[in-house]
Amino acid sequence: MFVGLSKTFARFGRTKLGVGIRITKKNAIYMIVALLFYWMLMLCLYMMVFCIWLVYAMGYGIYWLIKKIIEKVTGNG
Repeated sequence: MFVGLSKTFARFGRTKLGVGIRITKKNAIYMIVALLFYWMLMLCLYMMVFCIWLVYAMGYGIYWLIKKIIEKVTGNG
């Protein structure tokens, strides 16, 4: 099986720039390890984005709650 990552540049007359590797029995284990490493990095990235979103949502919720309390106390609500 051949795995290739290439980018075609239309400006340069269909020139391809990329990396390709042929997966054999000898390097299949290394490819699996590399893919697991890549998937773990992507999982960490998405978990960081999710945690930042949760912090934002909690901050906005606290702001909204305090705003509603102040509106009820002052009678502007």
